[in-house]
Amino acid sequence: MEFKHGQRVTTPQVMDIVREVLVGKVNQELVAALNGHGDVAVGVSGSDAGTIVAEQLAPELGRVGSIVRVNADYLDSLMENEYIPVVATVAKA
Repeated sequence: MEFKHGQRVTTPQVMDIVREVLVGKVNQELVAALNGHGDVAVGVSGSDAGTIVAEQLAPELGRVGSIVRVNADYLDSLMENEYIPVVATVAKA
């Protein structure tokens, strides 16, 4: 693992693994745990519908970014329809 300026460098290959784990595994497990208690949770990737939009912090860090916008309307619409959004922290670049 490589670090620069105290930040982890995230290559495109590492980002594929991060996305697979956060969206494909962790998010689904959290949704299942919530739904096991009768709640109506829905898994959302931060990149779905531009839920989380980020910009690259520095080119030498690769796919590491800073959030510049959150699509609150999308999340609000889910909650207005009595869904609990569980957002995986992967942003749209």
